[in-house]
Amino acid sequence: MPRRRAGSPPLRFIDLGHGMGEAVVNAAQRGYIATGVELNPTLYLLSICNVWRHGLLWPLEPRVRLVYGNMWRKDMELERQDVILMFGVQSLMTRLAERLRSEAQHDALVVLYRFKLDLRSRASPTGAALREVTGRDGSDEQADIKILEVTEDGFSVYRVNKSSQLQAMGTREHEVKSS
Repeated sequence: MPRRRAGSPPLRFIDLGHGMGEAVVNAAQRGYIATGVELNPTLYLLSICNVWRHGLLWPLEPRVRLVYGNMWRKDMELERQDVILMFGVQSLMTRLAERLRSEAQHDALVVLYRFKLDLRSRASPTGAALREVTGRDGSDEQADIKILEVTEDGFSVYRVNKSSQLQAMGTREHEVKSS
């Protein structure tokens, strides 16, 4: 995850569909102002217990905010988030990409995860893996989101960048082998 510079305000993290809140806890423990949004009432209640169990004492802890509700709500403040985490449900990708283009701040890090996601074979300098998220082919200079890596564990990392083109940067496995 990105680190803040000394003297700068804490970075902001949001998990859209936070489940039991593990990522929210992890981000808060690393110094982020962490928000989780969950629509499932059972998972939402379990996430409150999980946050308390880790000593973050939500709602008293100012670094943690848990929201019961729909992630498409307009008050999620995506424009203020430095890191946006979401389960990469295929049917939501077009809508998510549109929302990120219009609301996410310049250079926000977007992490989408799936179970057994197989984009590795499609992550190429031509931006083939990105078509799935943005509908663009990687050659469009007006593209808004670029992929940083696609990993074996199903994480895709994108950078919101409203002025540069989409570019596949490789996989964690490739970076480890080449260093």
